[in-house]
Amino acid sequence: SIAETSLSVPIMLVTCEDPEVDLFHLLLHGGIKSEPGEGFESLGRNSIRLRIPSPEKLEEFNTCWKELLKRF
Repeated sequence: SIAETSLSVPIMLVTCEDPEVDLFHLLLHGGIKSEPGEGFESLGRNSIRLRIPSPEKLEEFNTCWKELLKRF
C-alpha cells in the first residue's frame, strides 16, 4: 500500500501487508535506496519512506523496481 501525499511531496510511504517483511533490506538488495520505517513512530520493518527519483534517475529506478517484482 502507498500512503497518499501531496503532489509537491517527493516522498512516499510504502507498507507491505505482511509485518514480517523487511521492506528496507528487500529494496536495498534490489538496488533501491529508501529510509527504513522502524525509525519512525508507529511504523515497522514492513514500511519504508521512498524518495521519488529525479527525472534523470527514473529509468534506472524503474529497471530496479521491475527486476525486484519478478522475484514475487
